[in-house]
Amino acid sequence: MQTTLNIDEVIVERLHAEAKRRGTTASALAEAGIRQILDEEPTPDEKRHALPELPESLHGPSLVDPSGKEEYHRWYEEYFGEPAPQTAEELMERLPKWEGGELLVDISNKEELRRVMDKHDGFRY
Repeated sequence: MQTTLNIDEVIVERLHAEAKRRGTTASALAEAGIRQILDEEPTPDEKRHALPELPESLHGPSLVDPSGKEEYHRWYEEYFGEPAPQTAEELMERLPKWEGGELLVDISNKEELRRVMDKHDGFRY
């Protein structure tokens, strides 16, 4: 089921980062957290799709703590074998790039997005 929640953007950014580190989706991680809060026993099917635990090797220092920046840079260099990016521009240069083909639709226009999605696979999301 799809729903809309108003959540602080910092929390959402942290949620997406944690989901990426765990190799899952933000939705799955949020659902697991909500389920834990509600203390609901997962169904057998949900148990099969349980969230993976974050490997110990990925437990890096927190950047939320201002004193953790130097520790983070040391951890990054040790883990990745290269210096940590110092600026947003340097980080952007390191991200993978690919040619995604022609643009089909402005994704902020829901009606146009639905029209294109229907045209390409005939299924209404």
